[in-house]
Amino acid sequence: MKVPNENEKLRMDFVQVDIEEVVKYFAERLQRRFIYDPSMLTGKITIISPTDVTLREAWAAFLSAMEVRGYIVFPAGAFLKIEKAANARKSPVPVITGYTREAGVRSLKRK
Repeated sequence: MKVPNENEKLRMDFVQVDIEEVVKYFAERLQRRFIYDPSMLTGKITIISPTDVTLREAWAAFLSAMEVRGYIVFPAGAFLKIEKAANARKSPVPVITGYTREAGVRSLKRK
C-alpha cells in the first residue's frame, strides 16, 4: 500500500484509545478503506511519540500496536482487512511479518 504524503510529520498521542477510533484515524490520514467486524475489534491501544514522526512511521507503529493486541491487517482487494491473528491460522489470509517500501505495508508471508 502506498502511503500518501508519507513524509508528512505528525505527533502521535493515543493513550488507551479504542482500537476502532485509531483505525478511523488512519483510514482518514491514509485515505484507505478498512473492513472489520466491530464485535471482534475490541480493546484499547496506546501509541505515544513525544516527537514528530512521519506518516509512514506512524503507520508502522499502528501495525505494531495491532500485532501486540493480537490483530493482523492485510490487503483484501481495494480494502485493508483486520482479523484476529488466531483466525489467520484457520483461513487462507496472509500474515503481516515485515515492512517493504514497495508495498507500503508490512510484507505478507504465510508461515
